[in-house]
Amino acid sequence: MQSPNKIRPHVNVGTEYGKIGQYDKAIYEYMAAIDINEHNNYAKLFFNLGVAYHYKKNYWKEIPAYIRAIKLKPDFLEAIDNLGTAYREIGDIDLAIETYKKIIKINPEFPSAHYNLGALYYQEGRLENAIFEYKTYLKYLPDDIEVLS
Repeated sequence: MQSPNKIRPHVNVGTEYGKIGQYDKAIYEYMAAIDINEHNNYAKLFFNLGVAYHYKKNYWKEIPAYIRAIKLKPDFLEAIDNLGTAYREIGDIDLAIETYKKIIKINPEFPSAHYNLGALYYQEGRLENAIFEYKTYLKYLPDDIEVLS
């Protein structure tokens, strides 16, 4: 039986629901954890909530979840990366670019930021910038077939 007044069991159950694609149930569990203590400092909880909202294509709820995770852990690169993707999904390309640049400033060796930034530059017709970012990405992941093709 789950402990109703503890955060961790809700997070664990939510994570398991997420793994099997039951995102509504995952969101329910994450929200139950937040309801127990809305001021909790568990960045991974808000990250997982953002991921669940992403799979539901609810970008307007995904974004605040990632922002909360990043506020709790400013160097949470995966959350920042996903935030950039969410901004791209809602069509805010400038904010997405700014977000990926933030990652590179924190850790220039984070490959995903270079790949995503390259894709945005390519989409905007900024080909020199796109090539630079793709080459940087390949420096860290030289065998990635997707970029090479």
